[in-house]
Amino acid sequence: RLAIDQSGNVGIGTTGPGKRLEVFDSNAATTTTTGIVINNNDLTANARSGILFRNSDTFSAAIWTPRVTTESSGSLVFGTGTSGATVETAITEKMRIDKNGNVGIGTTTPQNPLNVVGVINSTSSVTIGLQNNAGATLKLLGSSTGNNWMIANQQNLGALEITPSTVAGGSTFTTPAVTILNGGNVGIGTTAPSSKLHINTTDNSTTP
Repeated sequence: RLAIDQSGNVGIGTTGPGKRLEVFDSNAATTTTTGIVINNNDLTANARSGILFRNSDTFSAAIWTPRVTTESSGSLVFGTGTSGATVETAITEKMRIDKNGNVGIGTTTPQNPLNVVGVINSTSSVTIGLQNNAGATLKLLGSSTGNNWMIANQQNLGALEITPSTVAGGSTFTTPAVTILNGGNVGIGTTAPSSKLHINTTDNSTTP
């Protein structure tokens, strides 16, 4: 059931552990058995159940599930600490996966499959897409004093749309300010440009 080899490696369910601790369960593929269970019965708010990672005598990272009330939140949280952190509380949350599968970076309440609060910097392409031919959106959320913007594909029609929020700091986007149809026609103030550049002004005049 348990083996300690000559190097000090400990094996549970195996006689040939390859690391300091190796747990092997031959039935895990056909049953609900989990190799390792970490349980914290502390029901106070913000209690954690997880794993701490250390370099030398300092904490550097952790994975845990928090309690936000007397019940588990169902989230998996990834945190890192500052260099030289010697107490667990020095590790702060950097990313979480909530109980719905949403991933949040820079936020503890992700509302979408990927919710990032901060700057995204990529040296390669970034693909945003939805299944079943549904439209894809990129929302640019700024301060509460200015309008937010949404860049969307096939949101209201088969086109690329650039849409401001209906109010400053809002999250509702209805009327595109710029529309680019699949054929290449660009509309400003109109969603049905009839020429390469079609501008519809507030006095209802148009410029081809």
